[in-house]
Amino acid sequence: MPKSVSDKEAGERFAELVDAILADGDPYIVEKDGRPAAALVSMDTYQIITRNRDEFRRFLNELWAKVDERDEAETEAIIQEAVQAVRRG
Repeated sequence: MPKSVSDKEAGERFAELVDAILADGDPYIVEKDGRPAAALVSMDTYQIITRNRDEFRRFLNELWAKVDERDEAETEAIIQEAVQAVRRG
């Protein structure tokens, strides 16, 4: 479960927060004016997020390329196939 810190506290304790993230891997949510504004995460977590984002973008680009070539019924079938693939993981 992520822990929350204010932006001021994060600035004052930055090195300590980085050490804590390296030690236990738990992220910190940085709040500004009481609202979530940023997240401090381990490099491993960041790389996973980035890789997943990049894979998702490639998937969407492939999907749109297929959609551009199809009629409405074929497009609906492709979308349903994509939804099922995402649900399967």
